Amino acid sequence: LNQGVYADHYYARDKTNHSEAIAMLGNYPLESVLVKNGIYKYDLMGNDWSSALPSVMKNAGYNTTYMHNNTNTFYGRNTTHPVFGFQNTYFIEDMPEVRQVKKERFNDFDSDRLMFTTMDDEIAPSGENPFFTFVTTVITHGDYDDLNKYGDYSKDWTDAQKAEFSAKCAVKKLEPYYEIITDYAPSQKAQIVENLKVNGVEEGSALYETVYRRYKRYQAGLMDLDRGLAHLLEKLHNEGRLDDTTILLYGDHASYFNDQNYYLKGVPIYEEDGEKITYNPNAYHVPLMIYDGSMYFDNTNDGQFYDGFTHAGLATPKIPVGRVSRYACTFDTVPTLLDLFGYRFNTGLYQGSSIFSSDNVQTTAFISRENGMFNDIYYTKDGQEALYIDREKGGTEEGYQAFRLQITEYYRRQRALEKLYKSDFFHADSAVYSYADFGNVMWTE
Repeated sequence: LNQGVYADHYYARDKTNHSEAIAMLGNYPLESVLVKNGIYKYDLMGNDWSSALPSVMKNAGYNTTYMHNNTNTFYGRNTTHPVFGFQNTYFIEDMPEVRQVKKERFNDFDSDRLMFTTMDDEIAPSGENPFFTFVTTVITHGDYDDLNKYGDYSKDWTDAQKAEFSAKCAVKKLEPYYEIITDYAPSQKAQIVENLKVNGVEEGSALYETVYRRYKRYQAGLMDLDRGLAHLLEKLHNEGRLDDTTILLYGDHASYFNDQNYYLKGVPIYEEDGEKITYNPNAYHVPLMIYDGSMYFDNTNDGQFYDGFTHAGLATPKIPVGRVSRYACTFDTVPTLLDLFGYRFNTGLYQGSSIFSSDNVQTTAFISRENGMFNDIYYTKDGQEALYIDREKGGTEEGYQAFRLQITEYYRRQRALEKLYKSDFFHADSAVYSYADFGNVMWTE
């Protein structure tokens, strides 16, 4: 399975609730809230969400499903997601075969592999009708301290030691992976060892072992997710649908628990005065990749185009293959999928741009709800002072001023989006406001 695109300059820095909503809406309201709470008296649940990706796909005839192996009330997903356009929603309460323990703490997570293997018919419904399923996984989420608290699980342990560990650990079913992982991945170890030295962590030290055991927990989670995805691909292949399936896999944020993203990426955690550093964008560099069975792949010819993509009767756009080095962030996921599926749309409805855009289309500054405004070269907290310029990537003072214009463009577009949110524009009388008919701003070629 070597057909697809890998975006090697993709960045994200938000908590999951923001990242997930952005990947469905293509933007995020700043002056109102999705769900009413004690602070805000106005919410957006009564709005028309026809511009949201799930609604677009539902209106195109897709069966739309959201799935997450966490509780249904977490971040109010059971309230928001049906309104966004999901016809079906599944949470850990709906997965008796996945749930391993009573969830009493945030870190009581369940296996992604079990979700993919036991809920596969809900993720990829059999039949001829197309489906759009958004899956939020959880097993790689921190904290990552089970092995630090209860011992570095090993195949050499006695049965009694293994049973004692399994009874105490927060995340179940990772023990088979712990028996396999004995060190950092060989292809990455030398670089990781050098990266750790940036924060004063020397090989063989106590902190080195602590960081390694957290890595081991994270790596086991990735292996569990990999096995789940392998099951999904096998199911689609056996049903003869793999060639007509697209899978976008992306990170919604870095592994910020226990500062793992700083340690493993070699980003300094503290300044000289002891203040924690949060403004190096390299700490927020995460994966984004797209697999498609009908996409020609050639990683030796970056930027080539292949006119051979068909999906559910939609248009046949031209798409690049292989590695995409264009900077991208969470805001770009919705425009990328719309572009990939042959839609043409009013770009003012979304904050990002497609990763398949031509070079003359401006990239998007990432405005984090956590902290900062950045891309892969520049970082600022207030849009004025440059706190980070990556000279090795060609960053300059002049380039930073151009980046500030991208920030300005974000807020200019956001002001228009806030008016759409507050007026519930797409519920308006289309006889009076012609563009209130969503079909006028979204079409296929």
